[in-house]
Amino acid sequence: MTEENLVAITTYETAREAYLSRDLKQALYDAGEVVMSGVLVNLHGEEHRSRRRLENRLYRREVFYKYENELFPEIIEETIAPHLGARKAELVSLSHQLMMNLAALTAGVDRLRGTPEETFRLYDYLMTFIEGATLAHYQGDRKTKEQEIKDALAAFDEEFLVPGIVRRSTLIGELEKGNIEETDLPQDVLTVLLRNVDLLDLTHEVILREIAFYL
Repeated sequence: MTEENLVAITTYETAREAYLSRDLKQALYDAGEVVMSGVLVNLHGEEHRSRRRLENRLYRREVFYKYENELFPEIIEETIAPHLGARKAELVSLSHQLMMNLAALTAGVDRLRGTPEETFRLYDYLMTFIEGATLAHYQGDRKTKEQEIKDALAAFDEEFLVPGIVRRSTLIGELEKGNIEETDLPQDVLTVLLRNVDLLDLTHEVILREIAFYL
């Protein structure tokens, strides 16, 4: 934005007007497009509403009930187990790992091994993606950091996303053939996106960034 069209907001009323304006969108993550381009939080207008409308289906009471009572307890136990064995934990790191594993389930990142090593690798990916989202504040060589983030996305894609897409695509195909029920599909963001690829005009790269963002 140039100085000629810069608008200063100095009152509550104008701030409220700006937040309610359909002609404005946030620019917080513009510098971090390497990992944020095309993700839900950066979309605007009808594109944002269409994807949000679909992803919001995950935030229903029955889905939350299943997560809380059937899925989350096992993940919490798996995450805490190695720290109990060691009889010590760094609480910030443990909290990040726990939130990440719960978010991974919601996003559709399969943890097929369920091992501490897998959690630690996923955690490393998460911290790199966070650096990508906040690249505007990075003080070092941004080109080098951006390449590091691209490499992490490619590795995450191969290790976690592609196998998850294959598994869900197979299940979606079985559902379309009538061999399984709707309730047999994973209730996660990745499944929602795969079932609406054509409707939302999604590329693999956008799906990759969306899932990375949900971590």
